[in-house]
Amino acid sequence: MLRADGDDGVLLEVRVKPRARRRRIAGERAGRLLLEVTEPAIEGRANEAVRRLLADTLQIAPSRVTLQRGTRGRDKLVRIDGLELALVRERVNATTEEHPIRRDEA
Repeated sequence: MLRADGDDGVLLEVRVKPRARRRRIAGERAGRLLLEVTEPAIEGRANEAVRRLLADTLQIAPSRVTLQRGTRGRDKLVRIDGLELALVRERVNATTEEHPIRRDEA
């Protein structure tokens, strides 16, 4: 679900639930971080919502969050630039309501 990518990046495997009741990180499901966004999966709106949700959670600019794979599906690979793996895990866990990411799952 979380893995280091080079010296200054982290890759996250996520599953997106568009048109959710609220915007949140809902925990981990099937080895992926479950992100719920209120925007529909139309014209890239859900993808942009995913970028903003992760940027807000990680306290970074949205430009440092890029979709590497999965722009047209629910399962996505997201790259976070400029943060270490431990810091990403810590900030995600601080906002995850259920099933926090444990060290051995990363």
